[in-house]
Amino acid sequence: MTEGSVTRDLEDGVAPPASTPAARRVGVGVSFWWLGLAVILLAAALLRLPALDRIPPGFQFDEAYNAIDAWRVEQGARDLFFPANGGREPLLSYWQALFLGLFGPSLGVLRLASAVIGLLTLVVVALALPRLLSQRPEARWLGLLAAGVLTVTYWHVHFSRYSIRAILVPLGMTLVFWAYDAGTRPRPLRPVPLFLAGVALAGSVYAHPTGRLIPFALALYTLWLAWADRRQALRYLASLGLVGAVSLVLFLPLGLYFLNHPWLFWGHPSDVFAIDTAGGLASAARSLLNQAGAVLGMVFVAGDRSNFHNLPYRPAFDPLLAVCFGVGLVLLARDGWRERGLNRAPYVLLLLWTGIGVAPTLLSDAAPNFSRAIGLLPVLALVAAVGLEGIGSIGRGIREDGRRRTDDEGRRTEDGGRNTKYEIRNTHHALRTTHYVLPILVLTLSGLWTAYDYFGVWANAPGLYYSYDADKEDAVRAVQGWQASGPVYLAPVWATHATVTFLTRDNPPVALDMERGLVLPPDNGQVAHYVFPGDQDRRARQLGGWLDEAATRTVVNDRQGKPLLIQYELPSTARPQVDGETVRWTAVRPDETRLDRFDAAPVLVGVSGDTQLSPGDRAQFLLYWRTAQPLSRDLTLFAHLVDAAGQTVLQDDHQPLATWYPTSRWATDEVVLDLIQFRLPDNLALGTYRVRVGWYDLATGERRPLVQGGTELLVRDLVVAVERK
Repeated sequence: MTEGSVTRDLEDGVAPPASTPAARRVGVGVSFWWLGLAVILLAAALLRLPALDRIPPGFQFDEAYNAIDAWRVEQGARDLFFPANGGREPLLSYWQALFLGLFGPSLGVLRLASAVIGLLTLVVVALALPRLLSQRPEARWLGLLAAGVLTVTYWHVHFSRYSIRAILVPLGMTLVFWAYDAGTRPRPLRPVPLFLAGVALAGSVYAHPTGRLIPFALALYTLWLAWADRRQALRYLASLGLVGAVSLVLFLPLGLYFLNHPWLFWGHPSDVFAIDTAGGLASAARSLLNQAGAVLGMVFVAGDRSNFHNLPYRPAFDPLLAVCFGVGLVLLARDGWRERGLNRAPYVLLLLWTGIGVAPTLLSDAAPNFSRAIGLLPVLALVAAVGLEGIGSIGRGIREDGRRRTDDEGRRTEDGGRNTKYEIRNTHHALRTTHYVLPILVLTLSGLWTAYDYFGVWANAPGLYYSYDADKEDAVRAVQGWQASGPVYLAPVWATHATVTFLTRDNPPVALDMERGLVLPPDNGQVAHYVFPGDQDRRARQLGGWLDEAATRTVVNDRQGKPLLIQYELPSTARPQVDGETVRWTAVRPDETRLDRFDAAPVLVGVSGDTQLSPGDRAQFLLYWRTAQPLSRDLTLFAHLVDAAGQTVLQDDHQPLATWYPTSRWATDEVVLDLIQFRLPDNLALGTYRVRVGWYDLATGERRPLVQGGTELLVRDLVVAVERK
């Protein structure tokens, strides 16, 4: 094959085969390439696959939300969008559901799904980037180097082991731009790659909000191509139209969903938008400059400060790769400036790719945010790879110059000068070896640096125990241990936490707001457990007061020695015994027993609470209820504080236990304690007030009548007799 054919291959956007001089010059033979990719994938697997169930050390709530959705999908759900946790596109959950179906539900399996995406991204980068820079003779070598850089970059390792949707973004963007470039260069309107670009574009929109920015980059790139090659302008525009048509058809179901739920499309982006537009143009410009400074410094100075996404403040690259990135940036800028016409296309595309990669973190809070800027990673890896190749090629340049001098000397030398000639050639061989050894050495050192920072420093940081919700895992283990001896009632802040919800999906604790009451299960020989997070001691002690001396209090500490859970254990013998309409009280009992019946509503069986207070005090009354038969409706309790003239002074309407235990869930053999309370005004007139209660259906407003007549039941007189001084 001649040099002319090599030139035509490069112009056609095809990397030179191994037999060409250009290929030999950079050592990109097919065997070498596949061997290099295999080594890269092996190194990547060593950084991404070990101990996925233990590192990160916990089951972080974002991962848990995805796990819940993936489990639902595996069980048959077919949602187009998951609105919980700020709203999430569905692609990752469906991908995770595939792994859950194959290997079963576990944290390690969920993270394995992300790790596999990370490994696939490396393969795509190694294949795609040489295509984008195909006019460069070292393109195939650059693809391997870029994949190698991405392999050892802490940022990508971190998200490959973290089961959230961000890991899909680098893969999606690389596929879109690779296929679109193949469909438009060297000639536009090549249908197969353009069709694949449309599929990849739609997939990116189903994966992450950042995917919505890719069409803007494609449109601008197409306009530039049409301007640079005006004779083919219509074909470039038609290429964009084909991609748009394919992606629009595939996006249509999700688009219709967003059309019917527009707040889900705009909700999260608007929540994190950080540019101050309220203060006018000057204020917006200042905030944008501050954001830009933080983003520009993420490669060399300081990266994401959240330990969710990074070893806090660690730059995107370690110092070795940062130097390579700086060199690569200079080399690409120089080469892009020198090129003319369509030869500038790769540089224009990379610049637009950079723009949509930076925009999500530039415009949002907590910049730089590695989760939002992750689409930039392939570009950063390529720039560092160009710098790494450029540094390594110094030896190659010396070798080429030296070869010419050697040949000249060889023609002039006699036999006595042969040793010198061989020594020079040995030096050239060493320089050629350096061209490959130096990048391998840099990547090896960077990989070791990343492994130390991730597995040695970040994974052992004390704060990670809480931020990655390892404390919730410990709490679940304690709850599951208690469930063996009886029902567990858990404060909602933890019972509804995504990590707890997923880990207890087969036998969840009862979520109960025990600041507003509690449930006394039947006397069935089992222990009842009332559990609070360790930081809710005040609420726990209030419940302990209601149970008096009948319950045993236990505090469980976490691995850091701090209170994790507070548990009150109430034995079966201390709870009331329900026999038909009769309630036999034991250790836990009200101040006053009652038997007041409503029609199709709970029966009042006891009252405890205040009898005399001062203005400004908080009045509290604990009502003991039970139901004689299951109730099909969720009823609302009203409580009125009525003065001597019969006027309602204060009112407290709520569903039982602040909606956490609606009447439709009540069992006939349990007693439900519900707290009503009033904040007495400071100027409340002294005198005797009455507390009246009743039930009504919130949907219709219809009150439930008392069996003895009327709809309001007097439960207590309250004397407001002493003024505050």
